[in-house]
Amino acid sequence: MSESAKGVRAKGTRPHLRVAAVALSGLVALGASAVPAGAAPGVASVSRGSATSAPAGPGRLLWAEHAASLSASRVRASLSANGFDAGHTVAGVDLWRLTYATVDPQGRSITASGLVVVPRVSARALRTVVVEHGTLAYRGDAPSAAANPFVTGAALQAASAGYVAVAPDYLGLGYGAGTHPYHDIPTEVSATIDLLSATRSFLPRTGHEATHDLLVSGFSQGASAALGVARAVQANPGGWWRVRAVSAISGAYDATGAEIPALVSGEVPGPVAAYYVSYVLVAYNKIHHLYQRPEEVFRSPYAARVSTLFGGNVQETAIFAALPQTLNDLLTARGMALLTDHEGPLKRALRDADRVCSWRAGVPVRLYYVPGDEQVVNANLTSCAEKFASVGVDATTAQLPTEPVHGSLHLGSAITGANRTFSWFLRALPPA
Repeated sequence: MSESAKGVRAKGTRPHLRVAAVALSGLVALGASAVPAGAAPGVASVSRGSATSAPAGPGRLLWAEHAASLSASRVRASLSANGFDAGHTVAGVDLWRLTYATVDPQGRSITASGLVVVPRVSARALRTVVVEHGTLAYRGDAPSAAANPFVTGAALQAASAGYVAVAPDYLGLGYGAGTHPYHDIPTEVSATIDLLSATRSFLPRTGHEATHDLLVSGFSQGASAALGVARAVQANPGGWWRVRAVSAISGAYDATGAEIPALVSGEVPGPVAAYYVSYVLVAYNKIHHLYQRPEEVFRSPYAARVSTLFGGNVQETAIFAALPQTLNDLLTARGMALLTDHEGPLKRALRDADRVCSWRAGVPVRLYYVPGDEQVVNANLTSCAEKFASVGVDATTAQLPTEPVHGSLHLGSAITGANRTFSWFLRALPPA
């Protein structure tokens, strides 16, 4: 599902699009997705290339396109209208779409894209904030493609305060090649780190350069990605970047022990559960070979359509319309067994994702949550905090205010979490 909630306001005023809440790792927008002015008519029409289409090593910048320029007053108005804290906006910004080389789940060269927002400030050396987005199924909803402040708000917030903001699309979304390997921590991490390398190469063209300092944040699916990125950077002490703080908001850190049981039991609403289970099974099958034919795990008529629905070119509205209201209507007995078998292939495949909280973080970690999150259940937070504690890390759990967006506490936490994260980052490491 996506963060394509055009015109969403955290205080409950009516947006242009009807919005539903999310399940495993993101936001659901029920309505037409915005595509930036000047882009192809629907990013889905952009050639996705092949797995060997990138003629360069990981992290090499292949293309940079200036997407937009916004004055400080325009940024401030946009942030305020959509519930984001605009009190620290001091500069206008330039939005750039970067295409760069990275690797796919098999380690093959592939292209990916991302959004880089550069502040219009005189300082040459800039600190960097990474913003990892929640789940998206339609490539036109990704940060580099979406003309939508709900998707780009946290990046605009950081850049207009004086940071350079980097928002990866992940593989197969935006203008990148292939399809999205959903909830695959290794490629979320590599796509982010390679975009950081491309950004570092690109910044001198704007009259700036990146310092070593890195602040990492993410919401929902992006929360796990943020923890994975911080872990990978810390594990490479000889690299350029130094993580100074990491913020994870409403993440599904324990799919095996917390989120999947909530999906199966009905604690998560049925249509949303059907969406996420379909997405993860289709994506993981391409990497981990869970089944040979969709009919083995999906009931008719859904078996004939799920692969197309999650190929990156179908908007959320159409995906929801094409899926059932319950998991029982979606899955065969074998499909349900994939979810519930604690020693089965899906559970083994999810172990990477379930380990994002099991590392000795040497930097401050904050885990933001909203009580009663109806989509990413709070048991995920408990599990993550316990795993950090088991390796001697005192990760701070920080409660967010209950400010639902269209009845969804989880959706509301995307905005309140971004604001709390931004405030913390400003105190922890102000812009250079």
